[in-house]
Amino acid sequence: ADATNEYGLSIAGLQFEGYAKYHKHDPKKTNIAPFELIPYLLGTCKTVKDALQILKNSVIINVDFNSKVGNSNLHWMIADKKESYVIESVEEGLKVYKNPYGVLTNNPPFPFHLENLKLYLNITNEEVESRFSNSLMLTSFTSGNGTYGLPGDYTSPSRFVKASYLLNNSKSEKDELSNVAQFFHILDSVAVTRGAVRSFNGKYRTTIYSSCTNVNKGVY
Repeated sequence: ADATNEYGLSIAGLQFEGYAKYHKHDPKKTNIAPFELIPYLLGTCKTVKDALQILKNSVIINVDFNSKVGNSNLHWMIADKKESYVIESVEEGLKVYKNPYGVLTNNPPFPFHLENLKLYLNITNEEVESRFSNSLMLTSFTSGNGTYGLPGDYTSPSRFVKASYLLNNSKSEKDELSNVAQFFHILDSVAVTRGAVRSFNGKYRTTIYSSCTNVNKGVY
């Protein structure tokens, strides 16, 4: 589901239900099965730019892992120490998007998340004064009023917004323990607690695990 190689290049695969489309074998391209993408790119590339060169002439093909285990519907985030991209195999083919936010959740496709984030451009970590009306000077009864409207539900678009806000406003001390603790605080804020979300089949959706990698030291 996620991995990092010795150069700090990292990839994570996330659920992309209803949108992932894998294609037929193409003899003119590099054919990669969904379960091969992470080990293939991490085994041949040092940077995101290396991976992008390979992906320019690649296709994600519809090949099951084996007769008992079919494909998972996935899209992927790939990042090195400098930049991040999102990889999506959809009906139109293989799409690669620059990811300035360093965050990925699940469906819909990545362009939706980029547009949806614009709805929250008024969110701020600063305390805000009343702008409700010139004739009504309201005062706040709580701290954090600049974050009012920041999503807290478990939909993937809302988790994308919240994780983006927290990551890109995150402040922690310079030491390793503080950075790792801060990382998991961010992930915990969008983790799904068992019982909070139940699917139509009666099963509960839940966050099974979270992971963190220091790409400079190679520590997982």
